[in-house]
Amino acid sequence: MTALRVASPLSEELELLVEQTIGALLAVHRELGAGMSERVYAAAARFELEARTIPFESEKVIPVRYRGAFLCNHRLDLFVDAKVVVEIFVAFVPS
Repeated sequence: MTALRVASPLSEELELLVEQTIGALLAVHRELGAGMSERVYAAAARFELEARTIPFESEKVIPVRYRGAFLCNHRLDLFVDAKVVVEIFVAFVPS
């Protein structure tokens, strides 16, 4: 099987950052597997990003506006290099 790669509208720098971030998150999933809480995955993701020296902010608060009106503040799980938003969620699938 050959990999099909679609042309990306992202800059090479941003594409590399996204690729590195996804790689770190996949490493967390491979190590922990399924069934952990969001809190555990987030802690492991922070650990993995630090180990790979990928800069990030954790629990960054950003204002949410709608039609110019402030609605609320939203807390991002991870904001990688001030460019990539990572929201961690856990989906449980009944067996």
